[in-house]
Amino acid sequence: MIRQYHSLNPTGQVDMFRITSRIHTRLFIFTTALALAACVSGGGNHVTAPTDGTRATLAILESTDIHSNLVGYDYYKLAEDKSIGFDRLATLVREARKQYENTLLFDAGDTIQGTALSDWRALAAPLPCAKELTVYKAMDALGYDGGTIGNHEFNYGLPFLAQVTGHPMNVDGVSKQRCAGPHFPQVLANVVSARDNQPIFPPFAVLDRTIKVRDASGHESSAPIRIGIIGFTPPTVANWDKHNLAGKVIAQGLVESAQKYLPALLAKNVDIVIAISHGGIDTSPYSSEMESANWYLAEVPGIDVLLLGHSHLPFPAPNDQKSRFNNLPEVDNVRGFVHGKPAVMANFWGKS
Repeated sequence: MIRQYHSLNPTGQVDMFRITSRIHTRLFIFTTALALAACVSGGGNHVTAPTDGTRATLAILESTDIHSNLVGYDYYKLAEDKSIGFDRLATLVREARKQYENTLLFDAGDTIQGTALSDWRALAAPLPCAKELTVYKAMDALGYDGGTIGNHEFNYGLPFLAQVTGHPMNVDGVSKQRCAGPHFPQVLANVVSARDNQPIFPPFAVLDRTIKVRDASGHESSAPIRIGIIGFTPPTVANWDKHNLAGKVIAQGLVESAQKYLPALLAKNVDIVIAISHGGIDTSPYSSEMESANWYLAEVPGIDVLLLGHSHLPFPAPNDQKSRFNNLPEVDNVRGFVHGKPAVMANFWGKS
């Protein structure tokens, strides 16, 4: 009946508050720390009712703005940089998985573009249809559960994007041949084809998972959990990549797209909805062309958690006195909440 939100601050102390929840069989606690949101569930399942006191912890991990930085090497400086790279990120993920027995891992976009490696595979030596893009191979090896599409995914054009993601599109100039793509669902609700006004990627997906739960006596068992994910990218991509997108796709507002597709997602009897949105937090007046509209997206009923990106900044940033997220209304930059909902944004290039 009640959802509790926890957040770990840098000292490891836990703060908490409660709000009424629409979820009747589970209790969720979300923790945000180092681009990780962890939730505790009451452990109920769709088969048998849980006993009183049954609980489970589910950790939700996010990466964003990897920009094809697979290893700790700065291609611009031509020098090693151990502060960046997917290899560093993978280490952080493995450490989190050791800490939490139930985990999910998502990516918030700007993944396939950004280094000499990505340019080489898109432009100099185009990837064959049957081969999977290197960064997606690495993500599959690490076991991602889902992701969304960032604005830089469109830089190489829609034919290349359709190919490497394995998503044929009903779009002018794009082949309907299905090529090798990542082994996890990619969702995007707010970019539609100019042909039929339908999303070029599935707007949402449902993940059925089994998690470990413990009753009041400490006895361990398993229970199912159903997670809904919905994805968004900045609508301004229509202008930034106009030469690739004009007349082919239409980028729509985040709030309007969420309101359009959330009812169908909620009808799937999901226990939790995660919005994976490649955008930051902006409290300026809302418009359907707003670049970082997640302050408003957080107000949409039905969304429980926000995984953010694009800004190349960490959120929350409790120790950064100059953080742009300080002192914003309804934004807790210490514990990681937007309008009372847990939100997190990893840094960029695998830094966190």
